[in-house]
Amino acid sequence: MKQLKIWIKLFIVSVFLIGIVALLTWHVRRFAIPSVLSKTAALETLYTLAGTKDLKITSLKGGSEATLYKVDSKDKSYVIRLIEHRSLAQKEREINAQKIASDGGWSPQLYASDVDEGWIIMEYIQPTSLTQADRMNDSLYISLGKVLQKMHTGPDFLLSSSSPIINRIEEQLEQLYKEHKIPQSIHYETLKNIFNSVKKNHSTIIAPTHRDLNPNNIIFSGHQPFIIDFEDAAQDDPFFDLGTIGAFFI
Repeated sequence: MKQLKIWIKLFIVSVFLIGIVALLTWHVRRFAIPSVLSKTAALETLYTLAGTKDLKITSLKGGSEATLYKVDSKDKSYVIRLIEHRSLAQKEREINAQKIASDGGWSPQLYASDVDEGWIIMEYIQPTSLTQADRMNDSLYISLGKVLQKMHTGPDFLLSSSSPIINRIEEQLEQLYKEHKIPQSIHYETLKNIFNSVKKNHSTIIAPTHRDLNPNNIIFSGHQPFIIDFEDAAQDDPFFDLGTIGAFFI
């Protein structure tokens, strides 16, 4: 009986120790400096910005192909966006748009960037969830409209090497039809006729356009919207941004 009690105590102690080791391992992995950052000047830039090397770095989920990290110092939080896998022209275009948006005050503040290494350091904005009352209030759409006006009438974004957004939509629509991915509830020929009419009569205005204003790329802090993720931003048809906002928010 005495031996059994000893084994039980040993078992409990072992489980406790395993739990402590697992917790420490998780903590180290969660806050360890990712190796990809150690290979760039981004880390040293962060140390300078924060005024300390005592930083907590955690992964953020992003909807694009970029890798995102949140960096917390004692007094401030930052976001590192890694876009090293893109072409030089794509990196230049995104960083150019991010700088314009930051200077305009309708995007997180840009602190530093490197086109060659492919990284951006910007302000972290704590998002505020929208309530149903917010969504029913005209002030939400007025604030979104003002941000779009600033973007569409602001400094030019760089041109994209890809085709205009309306051509890309047409290509994607045809691809979905070929792959039988258009729901049966949607009559393809009717949809195609509508699209052809839009293409024939669409505006010829070209302006700085985000081209991906889904809800993941608009952060609300209080009731102030901030636009992020300029991966697709370029000179294009600004009415596409209006249509995207309408589809997702109205």
